[in-house]
Amino acid sequence: LGAITRGSKVLVLGGNRGVGHLAVQIARLKGATVATTVPPTSVEWIKDLGASEVINFNEEDWIQRMTPTVGCSGMDIILDCVGWATSLSELDRAMYVLRPGGQYISSFHHEVFDILDDTDGERKGRKFSAMM
Repeated sequence: LGAITRGSKVLVLGGNRGVGHLAVQIARLKGATVATTVPPTSVEWIKDLGASEVINFNEEDWIQRMTPTVGCSGMDIILDCVGWATSLSELDRAMYVLRPGGQYISSFHHEVFDILDDTDGERKGRKFSAMM
């Protein structure tokens, strides 16, 4: 789960999924503040697992919701358990939420990560990588 430490800010895309709900719990155990996206049926359940901010993805765009929340500092880690980022434009949108020096980790390998391999996974001062 990247370099999560006490005080880290972590966003899990798909906190209701197998890897996602485990990531929420592990990040909380490490002392991170955790936000996550889930469907409406999982909102209360994921709060019980430790997410401090829950975004119902059927009603809200997570980038619009999180940008004012994190202010200028941004999230330290975004863990994408749903394969959200399939293009450079989507990764660029994620930068509004991810702090400079932060890490975007995807559990899906899309062609966009092949493009980033040429730059060691760096884009505009942020690290992007796929687990698979």
